[in-house]
Amino acid sequence: MNQPAIHTERCVLEPLDIPTARALAAGRWDAVPGGPGWPHPDTAVVVSAALSLGWPTWLIRCGPADGAVIGECGLKGAPEPGGPVEIGYGLAGPARGHGYAREAVAALLGWLAEDRQATAVLAEVKLTNTASRRLVEGLGFTLDEERDGFAHYRLPLPR
Repeated sequence: MNQPAIHTERCVLEPLDIPTARALAAGRWDAVPGGPGWPHPDTAVVVSAALSLGWPTWLIRCGPADGAVIGECGLKGAPEPGGPVEIGYGLAGPARGHGYAREAVAALLGWLAEDRQATAVLAEVKLTNTASRRLVEGLGFTLDEERDGFAHYRLPLPR
């Protein structure tokens, strides 16, 4: 869990550090200022994976809530030299539809492209999540396959 902060035009992706992850995993959601609707239903799963598996994770701070956390994004594993890495992201309901997820994911992709370890980025999206499918497709991901209720996408990274 040793990654940099990533800045975008309207957001900051703040690395989730171990003390904060431990506090959140213990249910102390007041450890960070959350915007409306945060934590969202998947936040506990994300924090648990970041803490127990060491997955690089960022808290997304942006929008009209004075930099309050509105979601998370990160990697499902560490970038492996010469291989793919999977990303994940989620926003609180009230923060959706404002382009924050696209901005955060695009920034994460930029960081991964600069990192130069992974050769591709993968994303798994529920088939019913039309907005998220539009997001990854709009960022250049292509559909690899659909199975078990999920669409599996891939985006090659520049070498």
